[in-house]
Amino acid sequence: MRDFFTLDPKLLFYGFTIIFFANFGQTFFISLFNTEIRNFFNLTAGEFGLIYALGTLTSSLILVGFAKLIDHIDLRIYSFMISLGLAIACLGMYVEYKSIIFLYFIIFGLRFFGQGAMSHAGITTMARYFDVNRGKAISFASFGGQAGVMFLPIVVIRLLDIMDWRHVWLVAGLIILVFFIPLLFVSLQKQSSRHAKFKESIVKTTFNKKWKTREIIFDKKFYIYLPLSIAAPFICTGLMFHQIFIITEKGWTLEMLASGYILLGIFSLIGLSFGGPIID
Repeated sequence: MRDFFTLDPKLLFYGFTIIFFANFGQTFFISLFNTEIRNFFNLTAGEFGLIYALGTLTSSLILVGFAKLIDHIDLRIYSFMISLGLAIACLGMYVEYKSIIFLYFIIFGLRFFGQGAMSHAGITTMARYFDVNRGKAISFASFGGQAGVMFLPIVVIRLLDIMDWRHVWLVAGLIILVFFIPLLFVSLQKQSSRHAKFKESIVKTTFNKKWKTREIIFDKKFYIYLPLSIAAPFICTGLMFHQIFIITEKGWTLEMLASGYILLGIFSLIGLSFGGPIID
C-alpha cells in the first residue's frame, strides 16, 4: 500500500480535493439551506423540489455531452473550467435577486459543475492514470467526498450561527477561487508527460475500442450496471433533499443531523477501504 501512495501523490491529492469541493454541489450540502432558500424565494417544499429536480435533470442531460471534453482537452484546462463554474454558482447563491429562473440556473450550476463534472473528473482521472491500481485510487479520491460529508455539515451549522446563510455561500465560492484553483495547478504539474504515457499504454493494449454514446445505450451490459449505479443516488438524493423537513417533523436538531453525517462518513470510508483493493 505504501508503494501505491508513492506512485503519484500529487495526482492522488488532485482526486481527493476535486471530489471534496464537488460537495458544494451535492444534495446533502445544498439541502442544509433548504428552509432559508424556500423562505428567501417564497417557495413551498414541493415547488423548491420541482426546481431542484429540473435543474438536476437538465445538468445530467447536458453532462453526457460536456463530459467528453475531458478526453480531448488538457486536464488542467478542463478542471479550471468546471471549478470556476462551481465558484460562480456558489457566488450566485449570495446574490440578493429573488427570481425563480435565477434560482433554477444556480441549482443547475451547482449540480452540473459540482455534483456532475467535478466528481466525474476526479473518478475518471483516477481510473485513467492508475491502471492496475485504479480501484484503490478511486477509493482514495472518494475519501474526499466522504470527508466533506463528515465535516461540512458541522462547519455550515457553526457558520449559520454567526453569519447569514448567503454569506456561507460567499465563503464557499471564495474558497474555491482563492484556495482550490491554485492547488489545482500545483497538483497537476507534469500533466503533459503523464498523459503522454497514458496514450502510449492505450496504443499497446488490445482493449482500446472507443465507444460512442449510442453503442453504450444498445449494449446489454449497460443495463446490468445501470441499476447498481443509480439506486443509491436516487434514494439518497430524495432523502437528503428533504432532510431538514424530516428532522423538523421528528423534533431533532441540526446538531443531531450533523452528527449523523459523521457516522455516514465513517461507514462509507470502511466500505471504500475494502472495496478499492478488492476491485484491483
